[in-house]
Amino acid sequence: MNWKLIKANWFYAVMAVLVVVGIFKNKIPIRSWLGGSPEPKKEIYTDQGTNQMGVVPKPDTAPPPPLGVLDEKVVQFVARFSTVAVGERKKFGIPASVILGIAILNSQAGQGETVTQASNYFALGCAEDWEGSSIQITNQCTRKYATPWESFRDFSIYLSVRDWYGDLKKTAGKDTKLWAKGLENKGIVKVSDSANRLSALIAQYDLTRFDSGN
Repeated sequence: MNWKLIKANWFYAVMAVLVVVGIFKNKIPIRSWLGGSPEPKKEIYTDQGTNQMGVVPKPDTAPPPPLGVLDEKVVQFVARFSTVAVGERKKFGIPASVILGIAILNSQAGQGETVTQASNYFALGCAEDWEGSSIQITNQCTRKYATPWESFRDFSIYLSVRDWYGDLKKTAGKDTKLWAKGLENKGIVKVSDSANRLSALIAQYDLTRFDSGN
């Protein structure tokens, strides 16, 4: 062994060993040693939305609510009366979505005067054949009920005995837009542009989910 040669080049030999050790231990990036820029660190996200480079929030992937922000009063109304509407659908064949939509529009989601004074969720007037309780609201004779359920049931009966109801039910089927247009022509919904507003409301709150099933 040539000790003179080793002693003369001991510095380079030690550096070579250190480089080899550093490479294997991933302590010295090869590109840094060669004079290039170091490899960028990969960002690894945790469940809290942070990474090794610092705090970086994850992108918001939640879908937006359908057709705009939902009204909490309407959401609560649907939760309260959806079961009642489904029961009326099963008995009379009126889509539950249509029943709920009309009730929401005609009663202002349960906040209107016909509800607070008469438990009348559909703003039904007395008419000549009405024999139940009544009350005057804005100078009009309005049907008055003891419970909300009575209001829903009376509305189903009111529609089902109309001479045009059978044709509408047969023609519209489960098409809520046809129901909305047909009821608009009969003045059932007490708001302007009622067919479009009823259809939009049904879509916005996904009321057709109550139209299927036994």
